[in-house]
Amino acid sequence: MFHLIYTRSNYDMESIGGHFESHITLYRNIPYSELSKFLEMQKDPELLKECDTRYFEYQKEKGITDTCFHSEISIVDDEEYFKTYKYVYRSSYNGPSGLIPEEEDYFMEYGQKSNFMLIHDYNPNYTWFGKDWTQEMINAEYERRALDNSARVWYYKLNWKDYIMEGVYNKENLFAEFAMQKTNKQKVKFLQDMKQLKKDQPSMFRGTKISQKQFDNLITEWSKDKPWVEINRQIKQAQKHQDDVDNVLNND
Repeated sequence: MFHLIYTRSNYDMESIGGHFESHITLYRNIPYSELSKFLEMQKDPELLKECDTRYFEYQKEKGITDTCFHSEISIVDDEEYFKTYKYVYRSSYNGPSGLIPEEEDYFMEYGQKSNFMLIHDYNPNYTWFGKDWTQEMINAEYERRALDNSARVWYYKLNWKDYIMEGVYNKENLFAEFAMQKTNKQKVKFLQDMKQLKKDQPSMFRGTKISQKQFDNLITEWSKDKPWVEINRQIKQAQKHQDDVDNVLNND
């Protein structure tokens, strides 16, 4: 998954020549099937203007002086979004302050647990999973997430002001993301998105040989009321026929 972030660069009024950045999550836990859409959205001047206006109104309401000199919208992937102090300072980390779990002692504050200015969370259960859990259950969930993430290969290219993210699908991570779709309707939507993404960004699928025709076949099958029932019946029938032929030949 990845996340769309609104960033404001502010003058630090307590430090001559100093400045600091504040980050706010606009869209959280976005599946990579939506990547093309959000690569365009991060460049949308209207969305940036809307965010600037909303934040200025918030400051005005709270009586906060506006010191922003630059704002932008960018994409941040899971590895950066959920990076922790424990990961960055492995040899010297002594644990978080207060009751924050180590896994949520984030190195960068992107509003990972905030709904301020949030437009949409594609997977709120992923965000708020630990509300009533024991520490053992939380640990088990992070272990499961680590296994899921290991099935993905994502890398980045940083080109001055343009932040370009490119993902590489292989058989394993394509199947892993498909398995996350719980209903047949979600599966069909995912396959349709993947088909379009392969058409728009073919380099993202260089780790797999799946074709547009194969996507069409899968979409057709998963759109049925009872997917794979007829195909499995035909396979069993063909296997039975082959077994019968083999038996006849072996008895001759």
